[in-house]
Amino acid sequence: MTYESLCLYKKKPYSLSSLLSYLTVSFIIFSATQPYIKSLLNSKLLFILIVLTIGIHLFELFTKKLFLYSSSFGGYIKTIILVGISSPFLILIRNETNGLLLTLYLCSIIWACDTGAYFYGKKFGRHKLNILSPKKTIEGSIVGLLLGTLSGTLIALFTDLSFLTFFTLAFFISLTAQLSDLYESLLKRTANKKDSSTILPGHGGILDRCDSFILTLPLFYMALRLV
Repeated sequence: MTYESLCLYKKKPYSLSSLLSYLTVSFIIFSATQPYIKSLLNSKLLFILIVLTIGIHLFELFTKKLFLYSSSFGGYIKTIILVGISSPFLILIRNETNGLLLTLYLCSIIWACDTGAYFYGKKFGRHKLNILSPKKTIEGSIVGLLLGTLSGTLIALFTDLSFLTFFTLAFFISLTAQLSDLYESLLKRTANKKDSSTILPGHGGILDRCDSFILTLPLFYMALRLV
């Protein structure tokens, strides 16, 4: 994902700044496996970091303008924000109590949302959702939102947690997943590329497959902390 995002930012993937990006992202991800980091992860600092990260992404999405895009340092910072700050939360969610169930809960919502939006939108979609992604439709987005919420809510039947809590989380995760998907479309549109890479024939790149997780991973973890 780091490699693909650097290519989207038109950075040389093996330059000194790119190698620094790989090292920094790797360090951030592996640090999530260390016990001493838990005190930081449960602090107000993490909450502020997540809010700022999501805020930056959404601001760029709605203004349709990427900041810190042109310089090597800007590409480095954007890659850290895009991949490094998001990815470790998958480990942290998995390490929670009932972590496997929570991970499947998150994945099922995103997969149901993406699948519903794609197939229904392709078959019955008539109204374009956003200029960033011409193939996405309002009809597909609504069905994706409904299927994602339904999928997450059904998993609540296998837990002793509040049904209303799981329903609310599923709805907001479905919504955030679509915004996260659109954000990656902004990256590709800015770079004038259809896919982040061609590593997965017919599907694009790893970043294309994981784009819905960029905003949802930190948001879901923060929601778990608050709940």
